[in-house]
Amino acid sequence: MIAFDTNLFVRIAVNDDLKQAELAEQLLDSNEVFVPRTVLLETEWVLRSVYKKSRTEIGQYFPLFSSNSSLLSSNNEKF
Repeated sequence: MIAFDTNLFVRIAVNDDLKQAELAEQLLDSNEVFVPRTVLLETEWVLRSVYKKSRTEIGQYFPLFSSNSSLLSSNNEKF
């Protein structure tokens, strides 16, 4: 199992660095991934504050990850 940090989720969401976004997606697809709740909160904050994403855009982003069965939240439950 590996852990994801905010940077990896942001790279996937905004795709501003194609190489990093592709690597993050590969890691997500090939590993069981632990995601602390603080990472989800920080990801939302970065998308809203730094990238000026709207609530609607952010709301569309998170469900993409909830459908991934390899993600585990802070309480070791699948998304």
